[in-house]
Amino acid sequence: MRECRTFIAGARRGPALLAVGVLALGLAACSGTGTASGDPMFPDDVGGQSSDEFIPTFPPDDLSTDPAACIDGATMAIIDQLRAPDADVPALLGQHADALIEGLDDLASAIPETREWRDALLTALAEGDIDAAAAQVARLVAGEVTITPC
Repeated sequence: MRECRTFIAGARRGPALLAVGVLALGLAACSGTGTASGDPMFPDDVGGQSSDEFIPTFPPDDLSTDPAACIDGATMAIIDQLRAPDADVPALLGQHADALIEGLDDLASAIPETREWRDALLTALAEGDIDAAAAQVARLVAGEVTITPC
């Protein structure tokens, strides 16, 4: 009879012991440092940082592949002429105002400064205010605005 009671008591503790065992194995598996597998998706050492410190970064929105966040080649060529060291900015703006308006009209940057710059430049060009447009080109040359070719 005593053997039966011991068996029943052991059977009652069985699920609890099993759960403790599974928990111990789970903790042991997760307590390793980095990855021992050498899996390239989860490197142990990334640029001197441990994998626990590695946080992936993504490019700014203007470097995305979204065509609305970049400038087409023809418009970028005009902007490159405007940014040239000895450029005659007022003359170039007068020559290419319509092309700039058309090329920059669809620029939808996620960067507020870039959107504000685009709006100010388009307004100045539409109003024929070459001095105000030249001031916006100066902001671009000074690096205050970020634009990206497609």
